Amino acid sequence: IDKIKQSGHHKVKLAVADMDGVLRGKYVSLEKFQSSLESSLSFCGVIHGWDLHDKIYTSSKLAGTHNGYPDLSASIDASSMRNIPWENDIP
Repeated sequence: IDKIKQSGHHKVKLAVADMDGVLRGKYVSLEKFQSSLESSLSFCGVIHGWDLHDKIYTSSKLAGTHNGYPDLSASIDASSMRNIPWENDIP
């Protein structure tokens, strides 16, 4: 957290790979990031219901219109943290 604060960034991008390996993410404040390191956070299940062109899979049992795309619980692997060069080096 200190390293991120020293970099001048005020948010972090959290991301997970979808069923096709596409990185899907969201920005969170440093405060939310820090609290998420100690517990879990949620991602909308629709990330496992989209194809490469953001069209809805109709056969997904994990997330779909049949269950309303529920939130899915996720945990942060801090050892996988990287800066994103094409997004102004945001962590």
